[in-house]
Amino acid sequence: MLDRSYRTYAYNLYRVIGNTVVRCAIDDALRQIEMQTRRGLTLAQCEQVFRAIVQYFDDGKSEGRLGFGSAKVNRLGREVYHG
Repeated sequence: MLDRSYRTYAYNLYRVIGNTVVRCAIDDALRQIEMQTRRGLTLAQCEQVFRAIVQYFDDGKSEGRLGFGSAKVNRLGREVYHG
């Protein structure tokens, strides 16, 4: 059975990779590095996103949402799987 810390870690990774801005930054950075084609975020902007994520976790905010300073987000329901 997986311990709580691993489940928390895995869930946090899921939340980070599932974040639209993070996915776009990864895609845009890879496109520019591998295909030498720019569309979307610049490499500098992608780096800012990646640094913000690292700082987010370094600050111990790993169990919260990735709403960097955003106001409270209204959800459709009470469960974590509700949008």
